[in-house]
Amino acid sequence: MKKIFMFLMAVSVMALFNGVSFAAVQSSSGGSITLGATNTVTVTLSSNVQANYNSPTGDTYSASTYNSKGTGKAYGVASDSSVIYYQTGVTQAGGCTNGNSTDFSSWSTY
Repeated sequence: MKKIFMFLMAVSVMALFNGVSFAAVQSSSGGSITLGATNTVTVTLSSNVQANYNSPTGDTYSASTYNSKGTGKAYGVASDSSVIYYQTGVTQAGGCTNGNSTDFSSWSTY
């Protein structure tokens, strides 16, 4: 849970304060994801963690994570929202098709 939360926070902080441009769509399960176009940061995922993100314009993004050994919850964040989204009873990260909070319209929030 801590690693998932830290990943989501890293994505949010980088986008807000560093003006990071994200790649269009990326997904990884137990590997790593490189965020950014010019100022890149590579985030290494734990072996059971899946992460997805989408940034269709470079100005907006959505990101979600899921731990297959965890509680059956997926977590998500979006650039146009200040909440953390979650979905229970899932088997993958999901979301991240539009690159904004509409990806999580059916998810619960914290």
